[in-house]
Amino acid sequence: MLLEEKPSVRSFLDSPEEAGEEFPDWYKNSRRDAWMSFQEIDRPKRSDEAWLFANLKKLSYEDLYDAKEVACNDIDRLVASALSLKENAGQIFFVNDRVVASPSLNEEFSKKGVIFKPLSQALIEDGDLVQNYFMTQNSRLGSAKYAALHRARLRNGFFFYVPKGVSLTVPVEVFHWVSGNSSSIFPHSLIVAGAGSSAMVAEYVTSIDDEISFCCGVSDIHGEENFSTMERTGIRPTLDVNGIWGGYTGEGAKTVIASKAFAKISMRLVPNQSNEEITTLFTNYFESIA
Repeated sequence: MLLEEKPSVRSFLDSPEEAGEEFPDWYKNSRRDAWMSFQEIDRPKRSDEAWLFANLKKLSYEDLYDAKEVACNDIDRLVASALSLKENAGQIFFVNDRVVASPSLNEEFSKKGVIFKPLSQALIEDGDLVQNYFMTQNSRLGSAKYAALHRARLRNGFFFYVPKGVSLTVPVEVFHWVSGNSSSIFPHSLIVAGAGSSAMVAEYVTSIDDEISFCCGVSDIHGEENFSTMERTGIRPTLDVNGIWGGYTGEGAKTVIASKAFAKISMRLVPNQSNEEITTLFTNYFESIA
């Protein structure tokens, strides 16, 4: 048997399990406050734009339970079954919000100050840093009610911190498996990217069995200050290389070293930027390093 369930079940009508004494007080208080908020806030309605196609009347709180802890009798087999990328900078594996294999992070990035670990571990080891970012942004695509439910009942997730100027050339991977009928998981993805940094995350959520389950996750992403994630990806200045070519590109081979190379570039300009000024600045810089 690959998985073996352990006892202890709480439905959404029951108060959440208390966080352990090892966790910081601010986090424990946050969970208690969130549970009270969840009980007081009304459910979103189908008249709310983000919930136009959702029928929440079918969501019965008494029929949903915090996912039980499970004993993985063959962790290697479970991990090997994961559909993952050929290359990664690190991996974390969860079953029912519990870590089931030792997390990994490429030593090269660890030496540069990158943090990639389960959130439960980060809350203990990096509590002050986590507090600076943990759910400090209002929920956008979800609702205040389910953001409160998540905060109150979350058990784990991951903390990914990339310092200023550090770039990861390959993604980190996070796997969430859920098992058990009406089991609920609350994965939290806390991602902090410093100025001028870049990183990629591949996150997977899947069911081990054929049972119905519930996932209420939060992507808690922080980057350039004073801009939302959507704004950072859609309305900030960019310089894009559309294509690069040079040398002989016809049939056959020629061993002559090309004397010229070409690139087609484009730039996204934002308010208060002049295309003439930006063109001049780019041209001057490019010629200075040519």
